[in-house]
Amino acid sequence: MRLNRRTLQVTNRKLAATTGKTENAMIRINGARLQRWREEAGQKQEGLAELLEISARTLRNAETQGWITEKLADAICKKLDKPKAELIRLTADLRVLALDGVSEDQEDLFQSALRCHARLFPDAFSEVSRKDMRQWLAESNLREHSGTPWHEIYAAVYEDSPSQRNVVGLISLSGHNDWEFWYCTRLGVLPEWRAGLAAEKALFQLVKEKTQELLPKATTFIWEVEAPDILLLDELRQHLAKGHKLKKWPDQKRMMQALRSARRLELFGWIHARIATDPSGVPLTITSPAWREPLDSSNERQTMLMLHPLGGDLSRAKPSVDRALEFIDAVLLADSFGGIATGIELKNYRPYVNELLARMKTKAKGSKWGPLPRFQDLITQAKAEGLWDEIALIEAEK
Repeated sequence: MRLNRRTLQVTNRKLAATTGKTENAMIRINGARLQRWREEAGQKQEGLAELLEISARTLRNAETQGWITEKLADAICKKLDKPKAELIRLTADLRVLALDGVSEDQEDLFQSALRCHARLFPDAFSEVSRKDMRQWLAESNLREHSGTPWHEIYAAVYEDSPSQRNVVGLISLSGHNDWEFWYCTRLGVLPEWRAGLAAEKALFQLVKEKTQELLPKATTFIWEVEAPDILLLDELRQHLAKGHKLKKWPDQKRMMQALRSARRLELFGWIHARIATDPSGVPLTITSPAWREPLDSSNERQTMLMLHPLGGDLSRAKPSVDRALEFIDAVLLADSFGGIATGIELKNYRPYVNELLARMKTKAKGSKWGPLPRFQDLITQAKAEGLWDEIALIEAEK
């Protein structure tokens, strides 16, 4: 077929129009990811816009609204050496940040972290943490004014999306200049984000970096967990031995709580954490001080004390159980609620925790660190009966 000059001109115009439509077609991109790429490249909006020969406003709209032309998307990916498939992937990235409680640009994350904490730990006792956290963080991060010896880490893992930053997990630790401990107050990830452990890994990596940066001489993580109902767990084993099902246990609420506590211990067992035991090896139950008035048994809790070496070196020498108890009660909590080291003061708090500590040291005489009790048989049975979602919790708080 022979084409005359006019036919060729028309054909070329059509091809040019088609190409122009393709290049100028608007596509959806992940604006938050584009912003992160730009920041990682050390570019400001104005600078990258100039390199791309576009206005800063166009780039700003791309980051905040998530719409650009196909041609611009290609240019951005070429300039930043990033895959286009990632630019147009709309699922949010998980990012992690240590919050300081004072920066205005973190306020949305701080408020989201409090909402996340309330979902994970809805009991009234946990309200104390939410109420006082900003004070502790401010004192820690403004130490040149407060003079505090404490370091606070309040890390949040969040969805980074153009519309809002949504916290899905958090961890909080406290460390003192003169002690070898980091005390973990809380660790939690929302249920819908627990698959694959991506959120946990992000939190743990940040914690590893921050603990080394702030207290390089610290050697040990310690924390407390709710004491499981050992008697009930033994009764559940007997129940199963008779051929019955967990779902047939008469008090399902109490059973679920016991299984959650057992599941939590199983998780810590996987990382080879150690638990405080009496001389015979039975896990030691201690009374944990109140965080609010009245300072009596109505606000105290029964917990178990756990330990894990920083860096996972299981051969490292371990501090005594007595020393760990002294740090938690007479130092950490006394400074948190007893005034002097903080602006938060509960009347007569220091005498109260010192008296309780003396009783706990008597109870812990001859105590040591031992392996965690195992409940894998009960966990496996719960999973087989379809109860996994009810007990697979990644959350722990003192």
